Amino acid sequence: MILDKAVALITGGAQGFGKEFARCLLSNGSRVVVADMNKELGNSFQEECSKVYGHNKMKFVYCDVTNSQELNRTFELARTEFGGLDIVCNNAGIISTKTSDVKPQIAVNLTAVIEGTYKGIELMSKSSGGNGGLVVNVASAAGFQMMPGAPVYTSTKHAVVAFTRSFKHLPVFATDGVRVNCLCPFFCDTTMLRNAEKENPEMKKNFEALPKIQIKDVVKAFMQCVEDDNMNAKAVAIMPPDNVYTLVFPPAVPKL
Repeated sequence: MILDKAVALITGGAQGFGKEFARCLLSNGSRVVVADMNKELGNSFQEECSKVYGHNKMKFVYCDVTNSQELNRTFELARTEFGGLDIVCNNAGIISTKTSDVKPQIAVNLTAVIEGTYKGIELMSKSSGGNGGLVVNVASAAGFQMMPGAPVYTSTKHAVVAFTRSFKHLPVFATDGVRVNCLCPFFCDTTMLRNAEKENPEMKKNFEALPKIQIKDVVKAFMQCVEDDNMNAKAVAIMPPDNVYTLVFPPAVPKL
């Protein structure tokens, strides 16, 4: 992919991983639409990007990814604002241990990722007039192992990994030139992790006992997905101390 001509859309892009993905793409000449519910952080990031990368390189859009109409409008805006779409990063995510937050976690971490993936394919696929492209779904190391105290979050991330890997068996999308991959980062010092620690002291104790990865390693894995045109339906783990690698799962059950 030629990054200095690429247009990207990143959900949850005003903070955490998404913000650093945006910075990396912008530094390589791409144009980026950042979607987030935090208007203050989004507008501040847009001002910063205008000073560093120039005007009309990054646009912030308020978007609740659980609202299908807002999500669709954001995708259409990315295409009309910059004339196309090449990269979609479904990065928005939340974590909670409260039983009252079961549905919101499923809505943000899974349903919005599925809808964002299909919308990205719809707009980028060659059969729809696009040039092909890439979808990167942000899962978690909790997508292939258990996270203590967060069963719903863990379930949604397992589902994102399975959803992404399923595209290997759907060749219609591959022939349309859209690749779909996901990232599985280990614990990292982000706002989401700090909020989870505040909510649940027991979880904080577990987190503090574990090693952490650096955001730069997650960005490295993201760029691996972007730059390797042969990578499709893969789950990329980012684990301590400094390892970025593609997960190898047991083979599928043979067809009868």
